[in-house]
Amino acid sequence: MNFISQFIGRRIVFFRKIQGISQVELAKEVSVKKEDLAAIENGKKEPSVSNLFRISRFLKTKIEYFFPQKKEHSDLLTLYPKLNKNNQEKIFRYAKELLENQNKIINLYFKNDQTNSGPKNNLIRIPIEADFIFHIIDDSMEDIIDKGSTLFCRTQPTIKDGEIAILEVIRIGIVCRKVLYDFEEEHFILKPLNEKYPEISYEQEQIKIIGKVLNF
Repeated sequence: MNFISQFIGRRIVFFRKIQGISQVELAKEVSVKKEDLAAIENGKKEPSVSNLFRISRFLKTKIEYFFPQKKEHSDLLTLYPKLNKNNQEKIFRYAKELLENQNKIINLYFKNDQTNSGPKNNLIRIPIEADFIFHIIDDSMEDIIDKGSTLFCRTQPTIKDGEIAILEVIRIGIVCRKVLYDFEEEHFILKPLNEKYPEISYEQEQIKIIGKVLNF
Protein backbone atom coordinates (compact mmCIF):
# COMPACT_ATOMS: atom_id res chain seq x y z
CA MET A 1 0.00 0.00 0.00
CA ASN A 2 1.55 3.34 -1.04
CA PHE A 3 0.66 6.98 -0.59
CA ILE A 4 -0.64 7.48 -4.15
CA SER A 5 -2.92 4.43 -3.95
CA GLN A 6 -4.33 5.63 -0.65
CA PHE A 7 -4.78 9.17 -1.99
CA ILE A 8 -6.61 7.98 -5.12
CA GLY A 9 -8.82 5.68 -3.04
CA ARG A 10 -9.84 8.46 -0.63
CA ARG A 11 -10.61 10.83 -3.50
CA ILE A 12 -12.83 8.26 -5.23
CA VAL A 13 -14.78 7.75 -2.00
CA PHE A 14 -14.98 11.52 -1.49
CA PHE A 15 -16.39 12.36 -4.91
CA ARG A 16 -18.61 9.26 -4.95
CA LYS A 17 -20.25 10.18 -1.65
CA ILE A 18 -20.69 13.82 -2.67
CA GLN A 19 -23.07 12.61 -5.37
CA GLY A 20 -24.75 9.92 -3.26
CA ILE A 21 -23.47 7.08 -5.43
CA SER A 22 -23.03 3.67 -3.83
CA GLN A 23 -19.96 1.52 -4.29
CA VAL A 24 -22.08 -1.10 -6.05
CA GLU A 25 -23.49 1.47 -8.49
CA LEU A 26 -20.07 2.90 -9.34
CA ALA A 27 -18.56 -0.56 -9.86
CA LYS A 28 -21.38 -1.50 -12.22
CA GLU A 29 -21.22 1.74 -14.22
CA VAL A 30 -17.46 1.54 -14.83
CA SER A 31 -17.40 -2.27 -15.35
CA VAL A 32 -15.22 -3.04 -12.34
CA LYS A 33 -15.82 -5.86 -9.85
CA LYS A 34 -17.14 -4.61 -6.51
CA GLU A 35 -14.26 -6.35 -4.70
CA ASP A 36 -11.73 -4.61 -6.96
CA LEU A 37 -13.34 -1.21 -6.41
CA ALA A 38 -13.37 -1.82 -2.65
CA ALA A 39 -9.64 -2.62 -2.80
CA ILE A 40 -8.99 0.55 -4.83
CA GLU A 41 -10.96 2.72 -2.40
CA ASN A 42 -9.08 1.16 0.54
CA GLY A 43 -5.75 1.96 -1.11
CA LYS A 44 -4.83 -1.71 -1.46
CA LYS A 45 -4.95 -1.68 -5.24
CA GLU A 46 -4.01 0.96 -7.80
CA PRO A 47 -6.56 1.42 -10.61
CA SER A 48 -5.52 1.22 -14.24
CA VAL A 49 -5.48 4.48 -16.17
CA SER A 50 -8.50 3.38 -18.23
CA ASN A 51 -10.50 2.48 -15.12
CA LEU A 52 -9.61 5.75 -13.39
CA PHE A 53 -10.63 7.64 -16.53
CA ARG A 54 -14.03 5.87 -16.55
CA ILE A 55 -14.47 6.57 -12.85
CA SER A 56 -13.66 10.27 -13.26
CA ARG A 57 -16.00 10.57 -16.25
CA PHE A 58 -18.89 8.92 -14.40
CA LEU A 59 -18.28 11.08 -11.30
CA LYS A 60 -18.09 14.19 -13.55
CA THR A 61 -14.69 15.01 -12.06
CA LYS A 62 -11.38 15.84 -13.75
CA ILE A 63 -8.95 12.94 -13.58
CA GLU A 64 -6.21 15.17 -12.15
CA TYR A 65 -8.32 15.70 -9.02
CA PHE A 66 -7.49 12.11 -8.04
CA PHE A 67 -3.82 12.99 -7.64
CA PRO A 68 -2.00 15.35 -5.26
CA GLN A 69 -2.03 18.82 -6.73
CA LYS A 70 1.13 20.88 -6.93
CA LYS A 71 0.13 24.43 -6.14
CA GLU A 72 1.50 26.86 -8.68
CA HIS A 73 0.64 30.46 -9.32
CA SER A 74 -0.41 29.70 -12.89
CA ASP A 75 0.26 26.60 -14.93
CA LEU A 76 -0.81 28.45 -18.09
CA LEU A 77 1.71 31.23 -17.54
CA THR A 78 4.40 28.59 -17.14
CA LEU A 79 3.49 26.56 -20.22
CA TYR A 80 2.46 29.28 -22.68
CA PRO A 81 5.98 30.71 -23.34
CA LYS A 82 7.24 27.19 -24.12
CA LEU A 83 4.79 26.76 -27.01
CA ASN A 84 5.73 27.69 -30.56
CA LYS A 85 3.98 30.64 -32.17
CA ASN A 86 1.44 28.49 -34.03
CA ASN A 87 0.35 26.69 -30.85
CA GLN A 88 0.25 29.95 -28.90
CA GLU A 89 -2.21 31.29 -31.49
CA LYS A 90 -4.34 28.14 -31.11
CA ILE A 91 -4.42 28.59 -27.32
CA PHE A 92 -5.38 32.25 -27.73
CA ARG A 93 -8.22 31.47 -30.17
CA TYR A 94 -9.53 28.67 -27.95
CA ALA A 95 -9.41 30.86 -24.83
CA LYS A 96 -11.20 33.67 -26.68
CA GLU A 97 -13.96 31.24 -27.78
CA LEU A 98 -14.36 29.96 -24.22
CA LEU A 99 -14.65 33.50 -22.90
CA GLU A 100 -17.27 34.42 -25.50
CA ASN A 101 -19.35 31.34 -24.64
CA GLN A 102 -18.97 32.02 -20.93
CA ASN A 103 -20.24 35.55 -21.33
CA LYS A 104 -23.24 34.72 -23.52
CA ILE A 105 -26.46 36.10 -22.09
CA ILE A 106 -30.15 36.09 -22.83
CA ASN A 107 -31.70 39.57 -22.81
CA LEU A 108 -35.17 39.61 -21.29
CA TYR A 109 -37.10 42.86 -21.51
CA PHE A 110 -40.17 43.78 -19.52
CA LYS A 111 -42.10 46.96 -18.80
CA ASN A 112 -42.65 48.55 -15.42
CA ASP A 113 -46.24 49.03 -14.31
CA GLN A 114 -47.94 52.19 -15.40
CA THR A 115 -47.99 53.81 -11.93
CA ASN A 116 -44.72 55.52 -12.80
CA SER A 117 -44.57 58.67 -14.87
CA GLY A 118 -44.25 56.63 -18.00
CA PRO A 119 -43.42 53.14 -19.21
CA LYS A 120 -39.75 52.22 -18.83
CA ASN A 121 -38.04 49.17 -20.16
CA ASN A 122 -35.89 47.15 -17.75
CA LEU A 123 -33.36 44.59 -18.85
CA ILE A 124 -32.53 41.34 -17.06
CA ARG A 125 -29.26 39.73 -18.14
CA ILE A 126 -29.60 35.95 -17.84
CA PRO A 127 -26.55 33.69 -18.44
CA ILE A 128 -27.45 31.26 -21.20
CA GLU A 129 -26.35 28.23 -19.13
CA ALA A 130 -28.57 29.12 -16.14
CA ASP A 131 -31.41 26.71 -15.34
CA PHE A 132 -32.68 27.98 -11.97
CA ILE A 133 -32.62 31.07 -9.78
CA PHE A 134 -32.00 31.55 -6.06
CA HIS A 135 -33.08 34.54 -3.99
CA ILE A 136 -30.77 35.77 -1.19
CA ILE A 137 -32.85 36.65 1.89
CA ASP A 138 -30.09 37.62 4.35
CA ASP A 139 -26.77 39.47 4.44
CA SER A 140 -24.53 36.41 4.92
CA MET A 141 -22.92 36.82 1.48
CA GLU A 142 -22.31 40.57 1.58
CA ASP A 143 -20.31 42.56 0.48
CA ILE A 144 -20.09 40.46 -2.71
CA ILE A 145 -23.74 39.41 -2.94
CA ASP A 146 -26.29 41.82 -1.50
CA LYS A 147 -29.34 40.85 0.52
CA GLY A 148 -32.31 40.61 -1.84
CA SER A 149 -30.18 39.64 -4.84
CA THR A 150 -31.44 37.12 -7.37
CA LEU A 151 -28.77 34.62 -8.43
CA PHE A 152 -28.75 32.67 -11.67
CA CYS A 153 -27.46 29.14 -11.17
CA ARG A 154 -26.64 25.97 -13.08
CA THR A 155 -27.63 22.58 -11.69
CA GLN A 156 -24.60 20.34 -11.09
CA PRO A 157 -23.68 17.74 -8.44
CA THR A 158 -20.07 18.84 -7.90
CA ILE A 159 -18.33 22.13 -7.35
CA LYS A 160 -14.72 23.28 -7.57
CA ASP A 161 -12.80 24.35 -4.50
CA GLY A 162 -13.44 28.07 -3.93
CA GLU A 163 -16.59 28.39 -6.05
CA ILE A 164 -19.92 29.74 -4.79
CA ALA A 165 -22.73 27.22 -4.73
CA ILE A 166 -26.29 26.57 -3.66
CA LEU A 167 -26.36 23.68 -1.17
CA GLU A 168 -28.83 21.76 0.93
CA VAL A 169 -27.43 21.42 4.46
CA ILE A 170 -28.73 18.94 7.02
CA ARG A 171 -30.92 20.58 9.72
CA ILE A 172 -30.41 24.02 8.15
CA GLY A 173 -31.96 23.96 4.69
CA ILE A 174 -30.87 25.49 1.42
CA VAL A 175 -28.09 28.08 1.56
CA CYS A 176 -25.66 29.96 -0.65
CA ARG A 177 -22.02 29.65 0.39
CA LYS A 178 -18.46 29.64 -0.88
CA VAL A 179 -17.30 26.02 -0.86
CA LEU A 180 -13.83 25.02 0.31
CA TYR A 181 -12.51 21.46 0.53
CA ASP A 182 -10.52 20.21 3.50
CA PHE A 183 -8.82 17.31 1.73
CA GLU A 184 -6.99 16.21 4.87
CA GLU A 185 -10.17 15.71 6.90
CA GLU A 186 -12.30 15.10 3.78
CA HIS A 187 -14.80 17.72 4.91
CA PHE A 188 -16.55 20.63 3.24
CA ILE A 189 -16.05 24.10 4.66
CA LEU A 190 -19.00 26.39 3.90
CA LYS A 191 -17.83 29.98 4.09
CA PRO A 192 -20.13 33.02 4.20
CA LEU A 193 -18.64 36.16 2.67
CA ASN A 194 -19.86 38.37 5.52
CA GLU A 195 -17.32 38.10 8.36
CA LYS A 196 -19.98 38.28 11.09
CA TYR A 197 -21.17 34.80 10.05
CA PRO A 198 -18.97 31.80 10.96
CA GLU A 199 -17.64 29.28 8.46
CA ILE A 200 -18.70 25.73 9.34
CA SER A 201 -17.18 22.37 8.46
CA TYR A 202 -19.48 19.55 7.33
CA GLU A 203 -19.00 15.90 6.55
CA GLN A 204 -19.81 14.66 3.05
CA GLU A 205 -23.09 13.08 4.11
CA GLN A 206 -24.37 16.30 5.68
CA ILE A 207 -24.68 18.35 2.51
CA LYS A 208 -25.94 18.06 -1.03
CA ILE A 209 -24.66 20.31 -3.80
CA ILE A 210 -27.56 21.68 -5.85
CA GLY A 211 -25.71 23.90 -8.29
CA LYS A 212 -23.18 26.60 -9.09
CA VAL A 213 -23.85 30.33 -8.87
CA LEU A 214 -23.16 32.00 -12.22
CA ASN A 215 -23.56 35.71 -11.37
CA PHE A 216 -22.31 37.65 -8.36
